[in-house]
Amino acid sequence: MHDSAAQQPQTVSPTVGRRWLAQEIRRLREAAGLKQSEVAKRLRCNPAKIAHIESMRNAVSAPDLEVMLPFLGVPPDRIDWYLKLSDIAKEKGWWDGNQAIPEWFSLYIGLEWGASEFHEWDFDG
Repeated sequence: MHDSAAQQPQTVSPTVGRRWLAQEIRRLREAAGLKQSEVAKRLRCNPAKIAHIESMRNAVSAPDLEVMLPFLGVPPDRIDWYLKLSDIAKEKGWWDGNQAIPEWFSLYIGLEWGASEFHEWDFDG
């Protein structure tokens, strides 16, 4: 899931979209040979903001993506695709805010909801 944008599934849970977009931004930055501080300088922000985006602490805004993606070498015809993914990533899943589900467990539900396959391993032999 971290090789290229072309491999991104068509249907994405918001949780998976957030995780994938954060990882993709980091991958693109590293592939461009840039430091977080260099991207921050281009966005005119603190380097901590880039770190927070890449760690999923904060979502990336559409205006920031529009500046960041060309700087990271994303072709102009792919930018809208990333912006759409960013919109999906900002949505709330049915599990978000559900009082029956503890907040700490919502990540697991979001990942499971976005899974396309399940694998099971048996370590007992």
